[in-house]
Amino acid sequence: MSVALPVASVVFAPTAFKRVANRPSPPGAKNLIAGRAVVAMASAAPEATGEKKKLWGGRFSEDIDPLMEKFNESLSFDRRMAQEDIRGSKGYARALAKTGIITDAERDQLVEGLGKVAEEWAAEAFVVKSGDEDIHTANERRLGELIGPVAGKLHTGRSRNDQVATDTRMWLRDQLVLLRGYLRQLIAVAVERAEREVDVVMPGFTHLQSAQTVRWSHWLLSHAAAWQRDDMRIADLMPRVNTLPLGSGALAGNPFGVDRQGVAGGPA
Repeated sequence: MSVALPVASVVFAPTAFKRVANRPSPPGAKNLIAGRAVVAMASAAPEATGEKKKLWGGRFSEDIDPLMEKFNESLSFDRRMAQEDIRGSKGYARALAKTGIITDAERDQLVEGLGKVAEEWAAEAFVVKSGDEDIHTANERRLGELIGPVAGKLHTGRSRNDQVATDTRMWLRDQLVLLRGYLRQLIAVAVERAEREVDVVMPGFTHLQSAQTVRWSHWLLSHAAAWQRDDMRIADLMPRVNTLPLGSGALAGNPFGVDRQGVAGGPA
């Protein structure tokens, strides 16, 4: 049986960092590398149309209790990962086509349909319906409405586990780039103010009492030094976040030979 890459370094597409719009990305952000790939098992494709089947409830014979539906709903906050979920699905559709599981025409249908779903989210025109418990369910439901039964093939060999983990990591990675940009702006402002206001003095305090007279610049830069350490912590965290789970499956490997290197480095 063919499995996905065993314990290999998998690199996310560097173009992902360009999507952090109009915010300064820290130097070297595009060079972030992913960690090790995890090998897991494939899952079956769900139905694409009509029936409101849960991605995780294939064995259920009855509808879910409304109270459980309300308790289990997460779309109200994970909708912020809509674009990440769609980008991951586009990459997986291309990977499925490379294995021959779906045709190139079906791949194009999936990618085009996902693009339309992304446009609806961007325009705040996406209509949430009953049963859309999370962003993954909502996007797949809408995709089925737009392109029909072929939408169900998108989930072939893809586990909900690796889908959720991938979306979360992609979203967090972009947020870290944003946060680091803001942090570096703050440090730059502190340094600029310290240079410009170097002659300003202020009382120093210790144990809530006035102490030595100090320069305002020194006090300001003491905070800038702490922020610089925060910047270093984010830099250390980025490679660990930038690990690609997509294509791992649910348990013990993907039997379809999905090219995870291609998924990581391909177009979004």
